[in-house]
Amino acid sequence: MTTNVFNRGDELPQRPMSQNEIQERRSNMYTNLRLSSTVARHDSTRYFYHVRLNGRKEKQIKESGHSGNCSVTWKLGKTWDEQKDDAYEMVNAYMSTFYDDLERYTVADLALEMSFYVWLYGDENNEAQMQDITEKRWVTRNRNRSENYSRD
Repeated sequence: MTTNVFNRGDELPQRPMSQNEIQERRSNMYTNLRLSSTVARHDSTRYFYHVRLNGRKEKQIKESGHSGNCSVTWKLGKTWDEQKDDAYEMVNAYMSTFYDDLERYTVADLALEMSFYVWLYGDENNEAQMQDITEKRWVTRNRNRSENYSRD
């Protein structure tokens, strides 16, 4: 199966994962993508997302409470026509899944969140960056386990 930005979660282990492991992987993803705990919310589109740490939008939100234009809407407009349906489906799934804070996360939730933020902030044309985000983020404590998470 060809990996693209909309199925990044397919490379996650197909086994049960503890909440600690899921939270560790989420934390690694937030660190590698430089995501802040600050959330941009846009009333006109009803989209919400974590902004980049120390980025322009984070500073705007902290200073004025407003984040300006919606990055999700902008990215949807820049998405190729043949991928728009997949993008809208993923965005809608993200918005409905993460509208309220989850008490427990599943592997599917992790895969969806990862796909959403790689799509929103990653450069799909930069294969080295995509590989870094989707592979190196998983293993921090025990680097010799990395072969367990390879796509092969």
